[in-house]
Amino acid sequence: METGDVYHHGHFATSHLALGLDHLRAAVHHVAELSTARLSDLVEPDLSGLPPFLADGPAGSSGIMILEYLAHDALSQMRHAAAPVTLGTAVISRGLEDHASFSTQAAHATTAAIASYRTVLACELVGAVRP
Repeated sequence: METGDVYHHGHFATSHLALGLDHLRAAVHHVAELSTARLSDLVEPDLSGLPPFLADGPAGSSGIMILEYLAHDALSQMRHAAAPVTLGTAVISRGLEDHASFSTQAAHATTAAIASYRTVLACELVGAVRP
């Protein structure tokens, strides 16, 4: 039977979720670093045997160089989003609630990291199909 009573929860007992998302963002960041490294190797003639920047124009053409900038910008955004939210703390409700897991912030940061990861992968994909 419904009583109409409202009980506050505030997501304070979800540290397991926040910790899991913190670890996920760190792991995805490491994978994205490998992706940007592969892209950098791909545009280096000494490593790939292909033209510099995979350019098909005259000498000095920039080819897909801008993709390196874009991928590293996205990687930088991922690095920022990978900062663990579980290091934070909050004492609220006049001291009655002395632990906050920040799982909502972890979810928001993970969403941002995944969006940046898609950009990194898209850059690598374009580079991989260009030759």
